Amino acid sequence: MKKTLILAAALMVATLTARAAFVEETVVVTTNAVVFSDAIPIAGTLDKVEIIQTSGVTNSIEVGTYSGTNVIDKCVDLTNQTGNEVVRPRVIGTTTAGVDLAAAVIAGGTNTVGTVLVAQYERPYITGNVRAMLTANAANGTKASTVTLRFYFTRN
Repeated sequence: MKKTLILAAALMVATLTARAAFVEETVVVTTNAVVFSDAIPIAGTLDKVEIIQTSGVTNSIEVGTYSGTNVIDKCVDLTNQTGNEVVRPRVIGTTTAGVDLAAAVIAGGTNTVGTVLVAQYERPYITGNVRAMLTANAANGTKASTVTLRFYFTRN
């Protein structure tokens, strides 16, 4: 009996570990440049992105799926980011016409009572040609920077 419980616990830990995933991508951003990362091997539900960059620099950071240099589905969009950041992207569903299911107004007679959420925000599923686009801020001068992106996701 004891051996069976230990085996069951070991299998459960192995299953959970196999589903959780971590990918790290490091990009060097040169003076006044726009740099694209290599393709980032992510396929699953994205939980968070940790962004660690050289101190004293400012970059704009955009992560998503790309077609060439055009973003199709953006999950991180930071403008003039200075320092490190953790982003936990969440999305809301849309109608078949692509309209956000964000909220509905509660009417109370002639007055508006408030707004309620009619759909919950969920972690996005991400796969395909996932890349990061990094744009150096002109204020960086001649200082290059290193940006490390750590992706935490669950394989589905």
